[in-house]
Amino acid sequence: KFRPEHDVYVRQIHPETGERHGLAGAFSYSWTPRGKIIGRVGTGLNHDLKRDMLENPSKYIGRVARVRAEAVYRDKKNPKKPGALRAPSFQDWHLDKGHQPIE
Repeated sequence: KFRPEHDVYVRQIHPETGERHGLAGAFSYSWTPRGKIIGRVGTGLNHDLKRDMLENPSKYIGRVARVRAEAVYRDKKNPKKPGALRAPSFQDWHLDKGHQPIE
């Protein structure tokens, strides 16, 4: 199945619910650095990344993530603009865009 890539800005980190504590469960995203938060990505993240995201959210908020999705929904209030992604899956970080951590 063809799943195109999209660049989204990480806006918030959410802890995992349930039995596994100390891990991020998902992150909220927007299309622009300060735009409206339109969805969450919760799959494709490995455990080391999830742990670090929850412990150091400032390293990730503002970064651009490359995600694959089945489709792009339209914004409900403005159908000409893109809305949330359908079934987004994290792939990697976009190294040329967004806030980059200093290590």
